Amino acid sequence: MDFLIKYIKQILDWLLLFVDWVFLECAKFVLAGLAAVMAAIPVPSWVSGASGAVAAIPAGVAYLIGSMHIADGCTILVSAYIIRFLIRRLPIIG
Repeated sequence: MDFLIKYIKQILDWLLLFVDWVFLECAKFVLAGLAAVMAAIPVPSWVSGASGAVAAIPAGVAYLIGSMHIADGCTILVSAYIIRFLIRRLPIIG
């Protein structure tokens, strides 16, 4: 009886590893496709002119922006708005 329990446990462990492997392979496939789509999107022309605008910021203002981590805050806000937008598009939740 003990042998049977060990054998079933081995089968369930293998099945769990297999399901995990399938999930990871599917995620790799989806993320590779998403990366290909993102790489195909062209860069807007106004991005090249952004360096001049950034260079025009005075040193004191740049120091305050850096010390208050404004860039991190903007990243968090944009991410939150994107997640909110995507959740609103789900038919069951939004």
